[in-house]
Amino acid sequence: MRNGSDVLLRTSPSDYKNKMKVVMEMKVRIDQDVCIECGLCASTCPDVFVLNAGEKASIVECYQNGGSDIGEVGEPLRTCTEDAAGSCPVEAISTR
Repeated sequence: MRNGSDVLLRTSPSDYKNKMKVVMEMKVRIDQDVCIECGLCASTCPDVFVLNAGEKASIVECYQNGGSDIGEVGEPLRTCTEDAAGSCPVEAISTR
């Protein structure tokens, strides 16, 4: 990219990715001690949440960050994730 004085400005891909991460990603956590395995999160937002028979809800593997109960999702899944958190009857899902 060139600015007004024809100086070539360069941004490394990692710089761009780090800047986008701050803006785009939302953290999500499932409190598995509180989860009652009702499945509302998985039915509301199956791209982010999964509920296997006999297990607590977990985050889909590709969005996990530190465990099956902690993850990060990008902007396209923000609304879906927030809707799932809002539908949880025991408020086991938190986002920020």
